[in-house]
Amino acid sequence: MPIITASARCFEETVRSGSIRKASEVLNLSASAVNRHILNLEAEYGIVLLERLPRGVVATEAGHVLLALIEKWRLELDETHRSFEILRGQEKLHVSIGANESVAEHLFPAALAALRTAVPGISCTVTVGGTDELTASLASGRLDAVVAFNLRRSADFWIVNSRDMPIGIVTTPDHPLARKPAVTLADCVDYPMVLADDSLTLKPLLDALFSGSIERLDRVLTTNSIGLIKKAVASGAGISVLSALDVAFEVDNRSLVMRTLSEPGMVQTLSMAVRDSRDMPPSLQRFCNVMTDQMNRQFW
Repeated sequence: MPIITASARCFEETVRSGSIRKASEVLNLSASAVNRHILNLEAEYGIVLLERLPRGVVATEAGHVLLALIEKWRLELDETHRSFEILRGQEKLHVSIGANESVAEHLFPAALAALRTAVPGISCTVTVGGTDELTASLASGRLDAVVAFNLRRSADFWIVNSRDMPIGIVTTPDHPLARKPAVTLADCVDYPMVLADDSLTLKPLLDALFSGSIERLDRVLTTNSIGLIKKAVASGAGISVLSALDVAFEVDNRSLVMRTLSEPGMVQTLSMAVRDSRDMPPSLQRFCNVMTDQMNRQFW
């Protein structure tokens, strides 16, 4: 018998997706079945767990209490499974990783190759996303580790390794700014810009960087995709501001050029975090070791 019941899973997924219909698609159940499970929970506890709105649902105060309890059950169940595997001498050879887009593209493939060499048979799940959503998943136990830019210190996780990555202006090789050894903001504002949107960790830095000249910027494209930003710059649509890690491949093959900004503080901090650095299973410790090697590579 499952410790976390079908009704609890239906409630949890409905709250996360904000919709009974979306939850039913994820769980491969009918919407009426999902709704029935939630109604059964509300009847069992004698309290309303969801506020049903014209365009979705949100958890009530009681619903948030139950959701936190389910997350705690999941975390404790994971720890119980791991304890059983250790007792059987069969540690689970799998790690679940969260990473920003550029980390997944530039660091993870080499880390996976090194990990498979060190631990044959190990497998990984990689979730690509923004830093805030990834650290929330780490804190709730859905991820084993996160490698992302600009992690905020929290009691919910431990940062096991960090390094600063320089930020610079990215252009095509034939762009006038590519001939400069270093670039100032005054050099940039008269060119079309391809910029990160609010969901990316670069955005607060860009806001501070261009705060005095925001009205002058010709923002030809704003997006949450680093890949799209690089393609737009390569096509000649404009210039951008990215980290050295974002354009590591392109700078190496000379399809794009990065020039440092002369303004101070032009760095992003890349960090790796786990829920508890004092109690990592061997597979996760090995992952942290190989990812640390990749993070310490010279990108600029």
